[in-house]
Amino acid sequence: MEYWGGATQLLTDSGLPNYTLGEERFKNKSKDAENTLSASDMAIIISHLLKKYPQVLNTTKVAKSSFVDGKTITPMQNWNWMLKGLSQYDPNYPVDGLKTGTTDAAGACFASTMKKNGRRLVTVVMGAQHASGEDPSRFIQTKKLLKYIFDNYSSKKIKQGFSFASVRRVKVINGKEKSAPVYVKESTVVWLPKEQQLSDLKVKFSKNEIHAPQISGKTVGRFYLINKPVLNSNKDIAIKATVHQDIKQANLLVRIWNRLFNHKQNSLKKANSSVATAQKGKNFRPYQDPKDLAKAGSWNKKSESKKHPNLTKVKHLWIRVSLKGN
Repeated sequence: MEYWGGATQLLTDSGLPNYTLGEERFKNKSKDAENTLSASDMAIIISHLLKKYPQVLNTTKVAKSSFVDGKTITPMQNWNWMLKGLSQYDPNYPVDGLKTGTTDAAGACFASTMKKNGRRLVTVVMGAQHASGEDPSRFIQTKKLLKYIFDNYSSKKIKQGFSFASVRRVKVINGKEKSAPVYVKESTVVWLPKEQQLSDLKVKFSKNEIHAPQISGKTVGRFYLINKPVLNSNKDIAIKATVHQDIKQANLLVRIWNRLFNHKQNSLKKANSSVATAQKGKNFRPYQDPKDLAKAGSWNKKSESKKHPNLTKVKHLWIRVSLKGN
């Protein structure tokens, strides 16, 4: 889970408290210690499970089955009552999984999953009421959550080749052209507020510039949909970007000139940054007046009695001016 970006405490495979393990329990943990996961942590696990082992849905979607043990046949019903044929089924929410669970600390929990407009949705409900084994609260809350999603959001397809208005072109280094248009590489579907139009999306590009040469159809960077965070992270949704025409290099002389010019620019930036860093910790505002400063009203006299400094050999001269202290 740490590798996936979650923050969990996992003690038992079953999810039951530590004391249920008997002699195998964790001695350095209290007997009541148990797995702790947030709703987003659980959603991360589900996402990886369904991507790597989608065949698990062949089992989780089975509402009823009979288990045969020799001559004994035991009919069993899925604890997910939202499956077709069970008490909480609703055709508006055709779930095909995934898992229920109940503990004293977490209450009644349910992780559901279903397909909508070709995309798989996952919901996680924790801490629902659990008055008895017949209490359907976890499923009722799941339906409310799904209804909220469908009432307020819709899945929208960003087609291959789409161009975002806010990032139409990107600067090109060492290319025959100074900039190049960038497009969505692969069609993708995102869930957005119903009133949100694709043309209104605020987008930033992952790079300040791209370098020539570039081959048409290859990934050159990513578009980030601002304020559309991904699961369990404040990072924005990322969509691969590409170019539709090969970006060729400029001739050798131009590349050499660009390299020298950029090196000079970078050197100046580095020097300026060093001066700024050195000055950052000092308090220059307001400046302390020198002791020999001339009194107010004597504008026609030198402000200080000492000689002017010789600046003929000074490199990178900086003059600091404080409006606040003047």
